[in-house]
Amino acid sequence: SSWNFASSSATSASRFGEVVRLARGLYQLPDGELDTQQSLAEAARLRERLDAAVEAAGGEVIARDVPRLPAIAGYRMPGRSATAQLIRFDGMGIAVSAGSACSSGSLKASPVLTAMGVDGAGEVIRVSIGCETSEEDVNRFIASWQELAGKI
Repeated sequence: SSWNFASSSATSASRFGEVVRLARGLYQLPDGELDTQQSLAEAARLRERLDAAVEAAGGEVIARDVPRLPAIAGYRMPGRSATAQLIRFDGMGIAVSAGSACSSGSLKASPVLTAMGVDGAGEVIRVSIGCETSEEDVNRFIASWQELAGKI
């Protein structure tokens, strides 16, 4: 069954409003001031660094040539299953995900990536960039990606 906002109840609309409110909180500055534009621009800048480093190490950026959300990226490491990547990144203290965001905790390839015809959908991890993600965090991820990619 699909969810249709137009035909949903007022309760569902209220819940949707709460989700939007919580999502806006992801970009809350330390002093409590909200600066979504600046935070999203910084997330996009950090993601572009990740994109370039992943490609330089032989990885693939999913949906590279289409508009994407600035704080989320999908990366494919050819020859290394997403499950193996999750275990290795976790061991390095880096939290990444696999599968689709709406099936958090699943180790199955994202049905969306499969439907998009992404080769190696089972080798794709999802990386999220939050308002507290630092340049150091990105450098650590890049070094870890390069290490894992070198062991293929």
